[in-house]
Amino acid sequence: GRFKLHLGRKWLSGWVYFDSIGLPQQYTGDLGVSQIAYEWSLRKGIFRYDLKHGWQFGQSGPLRLPQWMAHDVFSVEKKFKNGLCLSTGLELRMQSRYRGLGYRPEVGQFVVQDSLHAGGYPLVDGFIALKVNQARIYLRMDNLSRGWTAPGGFQIPLYPLYDRALRFGISWDFYR
Repeated sequence: GRFKLHLGRKWLSGWVYFDSIGLPQQYTGDLGVSQIAYEWSLRKGIFRYDLKHGWQFGQSGPLRLPQWMAHDVFSVEKKFKNGLCLSTGLELRMQSRYRGLGYRPEVGQFVVQDSLHAGGYPLVDGFIALKVNQARIYLRMDNLSRGWTAPGGFQIPLYPLYDRALRFGISWDFYR
């Protein structure tokens, strides 16, 4: 397996943001955010696990960030002797519930808001991919978790998550 650890600290001074009615403001204090995250990949036979988890501490004022987030991919990958490779699995994304920035289309900006939450529910996508030499074909079902969690859910406040959708694609590399 492979493991990576990321540690970081960011300071913002004189940060400019947009208040709830879309007017620019400058934060007079310093905003500090500490971050810790790890990435872990593991292959066991045909099974593959890719985990990315992170935590953030210290945000305050108009800076709105989730406290934690996760992006996990669990897949099965089988390679055949004739060059065929089949991969199928699930992708999970989740973040803590937080008061995210709202979008104001009339001013074209993300603004600070205190009335609605974003996050706090899982987003699950399923996929299957087939690769034959230079050709790749995939089928993906986005937002499999739609309807399992509480109805609705917002990507950002007042903008609901996308519905369940089936996507497919074909790509062919002509040059190798």
